[in-house]
Amino acid sequence: MQTKRITFFLGAEGLPSWLIKFIHNQLMAFNGSATLLKIQTLQQVNVRDYLNAMTLAFQPFDLCQIILCGSKADIFESMVKRTLVEDCFLIEKNTKTTPQHLNFDNFYFQFFNITNELAAFNRLLHSVSLNEQTKNIEIEKAFVLQWVAKHANHMQQKNLREQLIQRESISSTGMQDGIAFPHILSDRVKKPQLICITTDKPIQWHSTMGSVTHIIGLVLPKPCQTEALSGVRNLATKLVNEDFRLFITQHHTSAELQVILSCLMGKI
Repeated sequence: MQTKRITFFLGAEGLPSWLIKFIHNQLMAFNGSATLLKIQTLQQVNVRDYLNAMTLAFQPFDLCQIILCGSKADIFESMVKRTLVEDCFLIEKNTKTTPQHLNFDNFYFQFFNITNELAAFNRLLHSVSLNEQTKNIEIEKAFVLQWVAKHANHMQQKNLREQLIQRESISSTGMQDGIAFPHILSDRVKKPQLICITTDKPIQWHSTMGSVTHIIGLVLPKPCQTEALSGVRNLATKLVNEDFRLFITQHHTSAELQVILSCLMGKI
C-alpha cells in the first residue's frame, strides 16, 4: 500500500469539467482510493465521482491536493502529474518559485529540518552550560527557540530568544497533534518572519499537549501591519482545528509547507 500526494495550484480556469474528467479517466484502473482536496477548507471528494467533484466550487488558483492510496500509486501519480502540468502549477519537492499571481511578500519564509542538528546537540549536552532562565524549560525546546531567534535576526538573537522564552513562561505554545506555535511581537525585526522547523524525532515542548515535530515560529515587527496580523489570526484559527493540524504534520518539505501555511493564512 502506497500513499502519494500531488499538491498543485489550479490555473486561471479553476477546475474545468474537462480536466476533472480527464483525471477521472486516468485513474479508472487505479486499485485504491483517490481523493481531491481543497486545502483552504479541507473539503474533499472522491476524484472518481465526477459530479461531486464539481460541487466544491473550486476557484481559479485554489491550492489543491490529490491523495492516492493503493498499490502502484507512484505510477498513477506520474500519470496525473503529466495531466496537470499543462494547466496547473505543481508543487514539487524542489520547487523554488511560485506562480506569478501569488504574493508571498508579507512574510519572510524560512524552512529547516533540524533532525541532524538536534541529534548532534543532544550528544554534546554534557558539555553545555545553561543559564538559570533556560533551565526552566525543556532543553530541546530551548534549542529550537534559539534556532528561531537566530534566523529571525542573527544580530538580535539574544534579545529575541529572551522574548520567546518569556512568552513560553506565560503559557506553552505547544498544541496537540505534534505542532508548536511560538510567536512574538518585537521591535528587533523589520519584516514578519515565518520560520518553519521540522524534526523526524518528536521533541518535548514542556506542554500537556505532548511532543512536537512541526514548529511554526512567528516573529512579527512591532508595530505590525494589519495585513500580516490578519494572516496570523487566520492561521491561528485554523490551528485550533484538529483536521488542519493533522494535515500540516503530514508534510515535510519546504515547498509544500510554504504554500500550505500561506494558504491557511488567507494570503492566496
